[in-house]
Amino acid sequence: NGEITAEEAADHPSRHIITRALGVDNEIRTDFCQESFDDGDVILLCSDGLSNFVSDEEILRISQEENFYGFADKLVNLANKNGGADNITVVAVTR
Repeated sequence: NGEITAEEAADHPSRHIITRALGVDNEIRTDFCQESFDDGDVILLCSDGLSNFVSDEEILRISQEENFYGFADKLVNLANKNGGADNITVVAVTR
């Protein structure tokens, strides 16, 4: 919501609290956004098991250095190496 900075959010004491989840309510609230997606672009979907253990800068660097088929595995391995105390999910989609 822009109420705090990304740096503040990274260390916020409530950063682990789940605000929405599938299967806990009869009604599901979803967010929707639409972005342009060109040939060669990659969309990376990940859980906080990755983003809590690998920085945005590392994710960007690895995704640019590795081929499409290899960087998701490399990101999971790095998250595990950095502590991996949570489930780690990484899905990469390309056009």
